[in-house]
Amino acid sequence: MTSKTSGDVDLTTLADDVAVLKRDIVALMEHIKSGGAGVAKDTAREGIERISDEARKLYRNVAADGDRAIKAIGHQVEEQPLMSLAIAFGIGLITGRLLSR
Repeated sequence: MTSKTSGDVDLTTLADDVAVLKRDIVALMEHIKSGGAGVAKDTAREGIERISDEARKLYRNVAADGDRAIKAIGHQVEEQPLMSLAIAFGIGLITGRLLSR
């Protein structure tokens, strides 16, 4: 019969404690990773929302400026139709020459 000495029991207990500690550390690391990913997702989502809001504002401003420009050009054409026709003809002529090269 083999009897275990006090040193063998202490070593076995210590090995068991190390195994439990290792398992707990792995679980803790997984918890930290999942929590960190959640924070990163929230931060990214907030950033995307801010960028999206800014893009919408920019689009509205550009659209409003475009509408104003179209109205101004329309008003100019109504006020001076012959000059507008001459300008359009000149632009067409220049564009045609540049594209034919």
